[in-house]
Amino acid sequence: MTSRPTPAMFARISCKPVAAIHYVARLTGDTPCVDIAAAVNGRTIVMAAEPAFDDADVHRALLRTLKTVWAHGDGGLEIYGLPAELRAVAQLDPEFRGIEFPSTATGRLSSTWEACRASFALMQETLYRKAEQQKALEEPAHLTIATDASKQKCSNVVGIAAVSTSGRITTSQVTTSKVLEGEFAAIELALSSVRGNVASVEVLTDSQKAARNLNVALRGTQTQRPGCGPEEVKCLRRLNRVRRSGVQVSVRWVRGHSGHELNELAHRSAVTARRNAQWGLEDSPQMAHLHEELRQVVAAV
Repeated sequence: MTSRPTPAMFARISCKPVAAIHYVARLTGDTPCVDIAAAVNGRTIVMAAEPAFDDADVHRALLRTLKTVWAHGDGGLEIYGLPAELRAVAQLDPEFRGIEFPSTATGRLSSTWEACRASFALMQETLYRKAEQQKALEEPAHLTIATDASKQKCSNVVGIAAVSTSGRITTSQVTTSKVLEGEFAAIELALSSVRGNVASVEVLTDSQKAARNLNVALRGTQTQRPGCGPEEVKCLRRLNRVRRSGVQVSVRWVRGHSGHELNELAHRSAVTARRNAQWGLEDSPQMAHLHEELRQVVAAV
């Protein structure tokens, strides 16, 4: 006779632990390794850079991480993020009886996946960003900085962002009714980050009007147009200060949402800055994700 499921049985099923593993294998360079982060029920339990010289080393490192995560299981575990070959091995291993591999991360698993990714991004910044910044300080640099502004029609809060090939994302917000003023504020923010050994900088903006007005100023045909808003005035003043310090500055228009990686990161950073300002947040996991994406973009150049 088959017993009917009871509320207690459903409670046990719904409370099965959830876990996520995020990793990147770096098998080239001076110190080949696999970087791994793992979280269980929203809490990070693993952040490690394991030596790895080939795919077999990566596989072994992930298997060790899986065993660490499995120790937190309670008769079963839902886990997201492992490669297909390791999922197949685990499903055949009696040690992992009760393990499940959902194809998508939803509910508690989604929040655990976000916690895992945020911890991974923080680890990447700690391990690599300082070294990259130190290397950048050793020789005169050319920077490309993408800028953007984000505004909603119902609000005067404008999020602004500057994303640089130095690996830096700078965000802020201004209060204005005109998105063009926000674009100038974003460019001023970008220029304010130019210091040290920078020899030249190219500023990217998806605002044709901002690019046109600043290029007029760069040619010296007009320093300030009639009807300039306060953010445009600040931007022009910053532009002049940077040029007087000996840095060559150029401003180039790029079409928005056209797949330009720096421009897309600037757009998403500006949106995040605006939402953080509107919702009273000091920071969000999304910024950590954006920093990691930028690090990968810069490393690929």
